[in-house]
Amino acid sequence: MEFWAMAAVSAGTAIVGGAMQSRSARKQQKEQNKHDVEMARVSGEEDRRTLEYQRRLGDYQKQLDTQRRRDARGAVFDKYSGIAKPTGYTRAPLVSGEAPAPPPPTSQQPVQAAPTTGAANPPGLIDPRRP
Repeated sequence: MEFWAMAAVSAGTAIVGGAMQSRSARKQQKEQNKHDVEMARVSGEEDRRTLEYQRRLGDYQKQLDTQRRRDARGAVFDKYSGIAKPTGYTRAPLVSGEAPAPPPPTSQQPVQAAPTTGAANPPGLIDPRRP
């Protein structure tokens, strides 16, 4: 009789332990999903800011190249022009002398990495130990 009582207690313990482990795994998966969504949001914002900066920098470089070509053509062909330039004439620059500034750092607090099970954080996750 004692054997069946021990077997029943053992089976009951296994069922309760399995249910608790399953609940813990669901909770951890939910936290991981929240973290993944937040990381995708932050990554998207950074990508948009980076692409906008690259677009502005490319536009600046294109205008600068156009200005250089225009000045070079003027230096070569202005001597053949029949119209006299006023004294002190200089060509107006197409762009200012400075390149666009890079985007400022995000005002967001760094995203904390989801707790892992002792393994190192996968690539792309922010390490919470780094400032």
